[in-house]
Amino acid sequence: RIRSVPGTFGRTLPNENYAEVKSQGLELMLSYQDRIQGLGYNFRLIGSYAQNKVTKIDDPGNALDFQKQVGRPIGFRSGYEALGLFRSQEEADSWAGGYQFGQKSVAGDIKDADLDGDGSISIPDQKILSKYGNTPRIMYGFTAGFNWNNFDLNFLFQGAAQRNLILSGSGRVMYRNGGSNNNFEYLKDSWSPENPDGKYPIAWVDARGVNERNSDFWLRDAGYVRLKSADIGYNFQSDWLKSKNIQRLRLYVSGLNLFTISSIKEFDPEAETGSGSYYPQQRNINVGLNLSF
Repeated sequence: RIRSVPGTFGRTLPNENYAEVKSQGLELMLSYQDRIQGLGYNFRLIGSYAQNKVTKIDDPGNALDFQKQVGRPIGFRSGYEALGLFRSQEEADSWAGGYQFGQKSVAGDIKDADLDGDGSISIPDQKILSKYGNTPRIMYGFTAGFNWNNFDLNFLFQGAAQRNLILSGSGRVMYRNGGSNNNFEYLKDSWSPENPDGKYPIAWVDARGVNERNSDFWLRDAGYVRLKSADIGYNFQSDWLKSKNIQRLRLYVSGLNLFTISSIKEFDPEAETGSGSYYPQQRNINVGLNLSF
């Protein structure tokens, strides 16, 4: 219950299992197989949907709406509503008195909305950005297989929906360690006098608080569909193979992570964080022979 105890109390409370969460969901699996003349085929679709809601937790009595957890799912996103970037210094000077969070605004900074209408940009101007976060509510997969004469084809699609990532850390900052380290190439499309239509804020070194706050400017839909695996093969059959005690000879081409459909372009949509600190999945294409004696 420490969340509702003010720091001026001077003491901490013992830990206890106080919070309660209600979870519910469903799973689905459909499969079908058949043969039409010489063509055999099979399909399988699997999917799941899950959601949860905090029903009891120690929300402070003076918590702002975006800070409250009761009645909301675990991992919901809150932050500022971005109105884009200041494209000129005149625009920056004319918004909220030329300051955001007590810091002088400059061209290329993120322009945040004044949601409480008090003429300044501050902590109370936050809202709920998304009812879900890094953990997907929907997961699914689709497999199919075909065989005809001596040919066979199999593939797997997998995907997720109602999931998002928020770019953070190195995913936002072009220069780290005093400018001695640079980060991801996409940040080259930052605002500058030479690139006034840049997608990302003006480049800064190490820290610029006005641009590093969580907002929907950095929020990305991480839903995706991926061709996870596929292989096609041909089985050779002949009396000559049998004479050599070869029961089966199969030539195949297979691949992993062949292509992905997703609106997120900065990182792999399966990445666990938006900082870029993950080992990227590799696309593999293999050619091989299977021999059975």
